[in-house]
Amino acid sequence: MDKNRHFYTKIILKVAFFITAGLVLTGMAACIFKTGALEEDGYEGALYSNYELTYFAEEDFLTYRGLKVYTEYEDYINLTDLVKDVKGDISENRSLKEIYICMNPVNETDALDNLIQLVKKKDGVTFEILLSAPQLKDLAERTEEERSDYFDAISYLLAGLKECQNAYVYYVGNQEWLVINQAHYETELGFNETIADKMLCATFCDRLYTITEASLAEHRAETEKLLEQYERGVYTYPDLSDYQLLFLGDSIMGNYKGSYSIPGMIAGLTGAQAFNCGEGGVCAAKAEDSDWSAYRMAMGISDEGTRPVSDKGQYTEGVELFAADYDSEKNTHIFIEFGINDFLKQTPLGSSANPETETEYYGALRMTVERLRKDYPQADICILTPTYVIPEEESEHTLEEYVLAATAVAEDLGITYIDMNTLMGIEKEAYVAYLEDECHLNEAGRLAYANVLIDYLNISDMVHEQE
Repeated sequence: MDKNRHFYTKIILKVAFFITAGLVLTGMAACIFKTGALEEDGYEGALYSNYELTYFAEEDFLTYRGLKVYTEYEDYINLTDLVKDVKGDISENRSLKEIYICMNPVNETDALDNLIQLVKKKDGVTFEILLSAPQLKDLAERTEEERSDYFDAISYLLAGLKECQNAYVYYVGNQEWLVINQAHYETELGFNETIADKMLCATFCDRLYTITEASLAEHRAETEKLLEQYERGVYTYPDLSDYQLLFLGDSIMGNYKGSYSIPGMIAGLTGAQAFNCGEGGVCAAKAEDSDWSAYRMAMGISDEGTRPVSDKGQYTEGVELFAADYDSEKNTHIFIEFGINDFLKQTPLGSSANPETETEYYGALRMTVERLRKDYPQADICILTPTYVIPEEESEHTLEEYVLAATAVAEDLGITYIDMNTLMGIEKEAYVAYLEDECHLNEAGRLAYANVLIDYLNISDMVHEQE
């Protein structure tokens, strides 16, 4: 889903006042299009919002939905004006068959009634409504009455739309990984670029996170449980703003960007400076037909001339940022995470008998640690064992053997390791909670992984203070 995009800059649209056929066009909240202009320009849909959106661009809908969707409306001050423009645009532009609304639910009964009636009347148009998901800290600052009004408005909307086959409503306010992390937001309710991209795909494209009148009570209870945990301090994280963290790994790190990644989640929750130098598909051990290995990636951090060429860009971006921002005076931690691809491709395990064999898992990891020790002698280096994988078929070497080989490297070199395979506790019978496929962690899985590393860093910090 990674792609280069130039997002449209929002501009303030001035309302045109003119008289046509005796009709005075006034009070238009955001749209300056004349009758049928959206249709003439080939638009098949339009996006509206009553809160500030930083992202969701026309090209996103074209890329993911294959639809030309107009996205340049102003943020509406109230729901009444939003519904008024939706109704007008649909009436004046017969090409509009998809209406997307990002709605902060408010108890404007008349506006909600007008929207419900519009959806019922225009059964040939699909309406998709993404409800706002306040950060937990902001939700906690609201009064009990304000929180009640928020859910009452949702309840009123869902009850009115329950018979409508052309309406989809989405709610993500019960997603722990999302609402506890301020880094996922760029405005009070608007997501950052990476999260907005993921949410557009998950909701308007894949129709995940739907909420109905029947499921509202469950969603509300989940949200209130998160709020109760927030108020008890469950989501109070240590201040690690004086830490710089480098992550060297495979797709577990490198397939995800920004605050959506494990390094990004840790940075958002603790204030640490995190550098994601992961690259999907890479083994620790070097294959004959590949320029990649854990050792080559480690060497390329400090030696640009030996840096492997990154197809996906995450490794290159991470090492360039680290090279520019590295501060030897800061508390530096380097995490090495490889092994899933070695297991899947059954690279030779190796052992301490061949400590400098880059084509074997043990030797490649050991060479990686030794190189990083040489380049960053003051850094704390930690090996992270591979996590659970659903194997496609029986293999000669088990995942547990690669886990043991990784721990053996750490023990032989006297550095720390964390057995993520055991601590994550993922099993074949219950992998859905933490995996999005056979091996990659979903959002909840990445948050759980990040929490393990935050606990480790916090303990490490306390040990350093005692010393």
